[in-house]
Amino acid sequence: MYFEIGCILLISFVSANTASNLKIMGGEPADIKDHPYIVSLYYFGYFWCDGSILDEYTILTAAHCVFRSQLPEDYFISYGNTNVSSGNKMQVTRVTYHANFLYQPPWTYDIAIIKLTEPIPFGETAQPLKLPKSHESTPANKTASLAGWGEDDISPKSQILRAVNLTISTDEECVDSYRNVDGGGLNPKTELCAGVPEGGKGPCHGDSGGPLVIDGVQYGIVSYSKGCVEKGYPAVFTKVSGYLDWIEKHR
Repeated sequence: MYFEIGCILLISFVSANTASNLKIMGGEPADIKDHPYIVSLYYFGYFWCDGSILDEYTILTAAHCVFRSQLPEDYFISYGNTNVSSGNKMQVTRVTYHANFLYQPPWTYDIAIIKLTEPIPFGETAQPLKLPKSHESTPANKTASLAGWGEDDISPKSQILRAVNLTISTDEECVDSYRNVDGGGLNPKTELCAGVPEGGKGPCHGDSGGPLVIDGVQYGIVSYSKGCVEKGYPAVFTKVSGYLDWIEKHR
């Protein structure tokens, strides 16, 4: 079953009305000051997905978070607070997702840009992330941080930011993990995987669109997983380095 993690696309496959936002599983409470780049995305007033700050006007997220509507008035983002319901709201002026994205397996081109009406004032609770270098290889076996407000293993309605450390898989491990899954067929040039061998840690409902980060550089965007971080199936992320030209064109 694919689970949309923000809808994360959790592989089962979940239908449109059962696939909704994912949350961090197996994580610990976190402070926004340690993850000042993360924002929450609201759709028709409801918390829907996560995103990351690229610059004062630009948010990076997943295409499956915004494909239902590109009307700016349907969205707003919230930033700068550990509690998801207490952040600073910012209105949206433009929503753009990749033209090749299709809401069906294998969920490639899962990337979107949101432009804001006003600049985010940077400070200790709001900071941009850096992008990786063009065509940078997957930082395999490195530890990456993932934060979000999605479901955890304690409560499906936690309001507090949570974070977890995940190990980035090699391209071969990533492809092999999903080779026999319905709709599988990962492209290591545009997707990467991260998780833990025992499973149970990673993104879940509400975490879609969130950033996978190493030392202030965003390597991935939460896209989908099998179940909710099942053992043997690391979460799949859009590989940011594979879309740098697209990001620069639309930011």
